[in-house]
Amino acid sequence: MRASPGWEHAHGPFPPVHEHRERHEHEDNSPWTHWEYRKVVSALRKKLKKLFHPAKPPWVVDAKWPPSLLWNPRFLPPPESVLERGPFCDSCPGMTPAAASPHCLQVAPDLILDSRRALLSPSGGWLAVADVHFGYEVRRRRAGGLVPAWGMAECASMMQELIQDHQPRRLILVGDIMDGSASAEEALSWLQHLREQVELVCIEGNHDRPPLRRRFPMVKSHQEGAFRFEHGHLPLSESSEGALVTGHVHPAYRFTDGAGLKLKLPVLIQERLPSGVERWILPAFSPWAAGGLYESPHERLGCWACAPRRVWRVD
Repeated sequence: MRASPGWEHAHGPFPPVHEHRERHEHEDNSPWTHWEYRKVVSALRKKLKKLFHPAKPPWVVDAKWPPSLLWNPRFLPPPESVLERGPFCDSCPGMTPAAASPHCLQVAPDLILDSRRALLSPSGGWLAVADVHFGYEVRRRRAGGLVPAWGMAECASMMQELIQDHQPRRLILVGDIMDGSASAEEALSWLQHLREQVELVCIEGNHDRPPLRRRFPMVKSHQEGAFRFEHGHLPLSESSEGALVTGHVHPAYRFTDGAGLKLKLPVLIQERLPSGVERWILPAFSPWAAGGLYESPHERLGCWACAPRRVWRVD
C-alpha cells in the first residue's frame, strides 16, 4: 500500500527507515529489530553447536565463552564434577578401550550409558536399545508421505559401531524393532545380519507386526541377571527382585536459554515404582523419534541426556 500523494511528494514513495523502527518499537514494546533478534539467535546457535560438538575434551574451559553460558547448569555440569568422574567410563572394568571414551558414562554400578542411546552391562555382557522403528521412512513413503529415504542406514551403521566398540555377547532389542508391516522385509534382513554377529534377543513391541513376528523369534520379556526387559506397552510385571528395563515412551528433555532457543535431547530415566522396583526407561534409538517430556507420579531417581558426543546428568 502506497503513501498519500502529499507524503510521496515530500519524502518519496516510502517512509524513512527510522519511522519503521519507531512504529515497531511502539507496537511490540521491543528494543530490537527483526534483524537484530536474528543475529542474537544465530550467535547462540553457533555457541550451542560448539558446546555439544566440542573439538577438544569437554572439561577444558574456553576463555572466549562467558562461564555463565559455557557451564550453565541447565546445559552442562560444572567442570569440577566432570573432573571428579575422570574421563567418563575409562575405569569401568570389562570395557574395551574403544568404549572408554567421552561417549559413555557410568550411571549405576555395572551400568554404562552410551551417547548413541544404548545401555550396557560390562560384566553381564549385554547391550540393550529400544524403539529402533527400523523402516519408518519406508512405511511413511509407501503410505504416500513425503519423507526422505533416510534412517535405516543410520540405524544399521550406529548399531554396527556399538557392536564393534563394546563387543557384547548378547544384543537385546527392547521392542518396536520395526515400524509397521510395510517395512517387514527390511527389518527382517537387518535382524538376520545382526544375528550373524551377536546373540540376539528380540522383545515384542506394539509396532512389531505379524509379518515379522511369524518369521523371526520374539519374546514378551527377557530376564538377564538382575534385570528384566519388557517393551512397556503392556502392564508391567513388577517383581520383588531386580530392576525393570523398558522403552516405548521415547523420553526426552528440553533445554532452553531464556532467549527463545530450544534444544530437545533423548534421555535415560530411572524411577522407583510403588512396589519398590527400579525402572529404567531407555531413550529411543530411532533417529526419527524426537521424543517428548515424560511425566510420571513415580519417584524420579535419575535422568541422563544423550547428545551426539556427550552424556551427562540433567537432574
